[in-house]
Order: sequence, then structure tokens, then C-alpha cells
Amino acid sequence: MNSPGQGTPQVKRERRTQNVVPVTIKMINDIQGENLVIGETEVSMVVIVGLIRSVDVSSTKTTYVLEDSTGEIEGVQWETSDSEFDQDRNSSLMEMTYCKVIGSLRTQREKKHIMIFNIVPVIDLNRITTHLLEVLHTSAKIQEIQKKKMNGAGPANPNFNNSFSQQVTQPFQGNVGNMSTDNSHGLSGNQKLIYQIIKLNTDESGIHKQAIYDSTSAKVNRQTVDKVLDDLTSEGLIFTSIDDFHFKTADTF
Repeated sequence: MNSPGQGTPQVKRERRTQNVVPVTIKMINDIQGENLVIGETEVSMVVIVGLIRSVDVSSTKTTYVLEDSTGEIEGVQWETSDSEFDQDRNSSLMEMTYCKVIGSLRTQREKKHIMIFNIVPVIDLNRITTHLLEVLHTSAKIQEIQKKKMNGAGPANPNFNNSFSQQVTQPFQGNVGNMSTDNSHGLSGNQKLIYQIIKLNTDESGIHKQAIYDSTSAKVNRQTVDKVLDDLTSEGLIFTSIDDFHFKTADTF
């Protein structure tokens, strides 16, 4: 029998890369293979802005046919909540209205579609043009960052303010013991606490992991925080934004 600390070494679970990138529908439809890759960066989740051409509602899911100026694709949202908020919001997502979608790419029978994590109506039509500019800007930034890494110019400091944004993430200033934010994902305990800390942060870049450590230091140790972050990421509730140290919730968009 192996004594404690001896025997088969534990394999550290490799953290799945998570990011969210604004794209056009054509970029998705032109994918050769399973995954969308920009430069050398594999895209985990996408954001699109488009027109709802049709809506098909069933007891378990809602299927949207989405269209932008570059193409058409289906988006599927599985029913996970019957809250009045979700019902009211979804009632405004009708045919011939614009929406913003965040989701992950799926392929079924050689046909690509989006598994929708969040979909919201677009009221200001200027958002359509803004999204196209974001697509161009993000693609250019990814290429720029990769060139810097290839040239050895990319800093390894986790506090580095990535060139995706000029904003510096500020630590969460709230009282973690008195949070009352609604929880619609069935979370509890440390998962609920850390999810709400991330959700309440309003910085465009997301909240830095160090700020999460600081906000929970009186209640949760760092090892537990790391595990919760991995679990929430695996469940698709949060994702890393500008680098592997900044986090946002998936319903931010």
C-alpha cells in the first residue's frame, strides 16, 4: 500500500481555454473543420448580431434562424428556466427583430449551428455597425498579439494590461457577506459567491483573479477559488476575457 504523498502522482487537470470573440456568420460558415480559428487562436464562444428570420418554439428548446449581412445560421437555446424574466425577454425576440447572441459552435450532420447561452434584443440599430467594427478590431488585435508573442515581446506578468483593452481591472469593492443578487443557475455556497463577485464587476475587461482572491480571502482559500473558477468555466457560466486571469460571466452580453 502506498503511503500518503507517495505512489502515482496526481495529474493536474488542464484548464480548458475559454474566450469570447465577436464574429460574422460568414466566418462561422466558412470554417474548415470543427473549430473557428483566428490566426492561431481557437475561438471558444462567439458573439453575433443579426436579424431573427424565424422562431420555432418547442417544450425543450427554441430554434432561431439568424441572419446578418454575410449569411445565415441556426441558433438553438435549450430551455433551462421558466422564470418570468426569461419569458418576458424571450417574448420580445420575434421574427424580423434584431438580437445579440453569445454561444458556442456546434456541428450536427455536417451543418453548423450556435448553441445559445444568451440572447437579447437589440434596440439601437447602431449596434449592428458597432459589432462589425468590433469584429475587425478583434481580429486585428489577435494578429497583433500573436506577432508580439512570436517576437518575444509579450509580457508574462499576469497583471499586464493586455492590448485588447486599455482599462485596468479594479478589485471588487462590495461586501461579499451581504450579496443578494438573484441566482438563476442553481448555484450555492462558494460557487454562488464567486459567480456573483464576477457578475457584479462592471469593468469591460472582466475581473482579475487577484481581485477575486482579495474579495474572498476571509471566507475561501485560493485553492478552492481556483477549483470553483475551473468548474464555472467548464459549465459555461464564466469565461476568460482578455487573458487567462480576467473573468466575465456568460450573461454579460
